[in-house]
Amino acid sequence: MQPDASQPPRAGRGSLAGDLGPVGLADLGQLLALNRATGCLSVESEGRKGRLYFVEGKVIHAVDDEQREGEKAAQRVFTWRSGRFDFQPDPPNLPATIHSSTESLLLESARLMDQAVQSVSGEATTTETMRLRERQNAIAALRDVFERVAREAAGAEGASSRGPQAPPLAGLTQPGDRLV
Repeated sequence: MQPDASQPPRAGRGSLAGDLGPVGLADLGQLLALNRATGCLSVESEGRKGRLYFVEGKVIHAVDDEQREGEKAAQRVFTWRSGRFDFQPDPPNLPATIHSSTESLLLESARLMDQAVQSVSGEATTTETMRLRERQNAIAALRDVFERVAREAAGAEGASSRGPQAPPLAGLTQPGDRLV
């Protein structure tokens, strides 16, 4: 079955939709990867339409506005900076045409964006690549903190069954409470 990138995104139950700009495609791709999302991310930008298909956070297939498929199509769509997006959490029934990691697709897209800016301005720049790497590092650090807190909470729950100790997360009950 050939996916049709010309169909407009449809907002529906369980979907995530919005405007690109405040939320960039690289940020959205990272969010979907981090959350191990499965579904189709439809994108419309300046008359162009594309689709990125995710399975457990990994981009497995893409179709761009010229009906090209695979890794190059995904890289091209990820370079679009404006427009609208819609994510539908329906499992794709498509063959995997992309075998690179989502992270490497995003980094290559950022490199292509930097290269395009450099060719227009004539100045060397790596702003998009640097921004993406900084965000990836921040997400990795956040993931590490959550894993550590989960381990501590699991250990504290086991310890509380052996004695009167309260779990370290017991004090986090109000919306404004924070982990420091």
